[in-house]
Amino acid sequence: MILLTRRCHAALAGILVGFACVSIAGFCLMFLLHQVLLATVGEYRHHLPEALDFRTTDYPPATTTKAPARDDTSETRGYVPHSLQTVNTPQMVLLTFEGFLNASNVGVFPLLLGSARTNPNGCPVTTTLFLAESDSVYHTNYTMARQLYNRGHEIANLGWRYKTNKQWWKEADENAWLAQYGKQRGILLDRAAIPAPKGLRNPSLYTGSNRLFRVASKLELDYDSTVLAKPSSVGPWWPWSLGDDRDRRVCDAVVCPRYRYPGLWEVPINTWSDSNQTWVQPSPRSFKSYDKPKMVATLWRNFDYHYNTNRAPFLVRLPLPTLRRSREFVDAMREFVSGLAQRQDVYIVSVAQMLAWLTQPVDVEQAAAFQPWKRSCANAVQRER
Repeated sequence: MILLTRRCHAALAGILVGFACVSIAGFCLMFLLHQVLLATVGEYRHHLPEALDFRTTDYPPATTTKAPARDDTSETRGYVPHSLQTVNTPQMVLLTFEGFLNASNVGVFPLLLGSARTNPNGCPVTTTLFLAESDSVYHTNYTMARQLYNRGHEIANLGWRYKTNKQWWKEADENAWLAQYGKQRGILLDRAAIPAPKGLRNPSLYTGSNRLFRVASKLELDYDSTVLAKPSSVGPWWPWSLGDDRDRRVCDAVVCPRYRYPGLWEVPINTWSDSNQTWVQPSPRSFKSYDKPKMVATLWRNFDYHYNTNRAPFLVRLPLPTLRRSREFVDAMREFVSGLAQRQDVYIVSVAQMLAWLTQPVDVEQAAAFQPWKRSCANAVQRER
């Protein structure tokens, strides 16, 4: 009996010792994971201003001033800026890709653009890519991103994770928004040697009232391109300044910013009309049932609406993950872009290039020698060497 009791005590002691060892090992593992997490978070910290250290909530305020009441009768965003005559205004086309870039979708660029397609000034056509790191399954290939950047395409910020769920953005506070865009900016610099992007877009097209504009202001960006806008009585919307009192107007689709944001532009996503004359997003998702001829006709009809009214930039929203499954849309876009390249008053440019023109507007005759566009072209040639 005594022997049995001793054996039981020994077994119990062994169990307790084993449990203690497992607990110690677990504690050590958790400590190591904690250190790895801190190192990962800190990896991009040196690329962000102090205000954007997303391990703290002590942010300085964005550069804002209180905006006056809206002028609900004003629709001058639809008029050609700087009193240019419509017929003398170059028609700019903005092909804006968004999502993650990798081997599954990079082939669309030579398919749509081709090395032989140039603008009337002799420079290659350019686009804007709003890039995210991943959607947790697919990831961006930053070597490919750098190659497109070297060819003159603009790389803009879509946030770290490709979050198209509007509910996530609604529930996230401003610090979480800052972390999304701040971290992606650091990744672009680290992995692709791409300088700080000039613009951003929210992948769910949600502005969060003033949250998106405050984030853009804190990041010292030039523009946002998130607002979805229906046409005004005089045509589609031109981009407008969020810092200029004269540019406050009616927001058709979202809540207008309650504050001015000096130095920040809004590049709206003008809606298109479909075959039922319904205003829809300018994206493949809105035309899933269209065959190629119907899609080509839709592209030209909406382009002509811009061209024949006020020549506001014709923006196309091209989600990269969707393009893999939108062959009819891609084929239609290829034919459409080829047709645009034949026109002497149409320029396919990046959003940044469009804003360069908007701040120093020239007419169609002078556009071929417009120096900001020529410099962008020369810089791209230099990077390609």
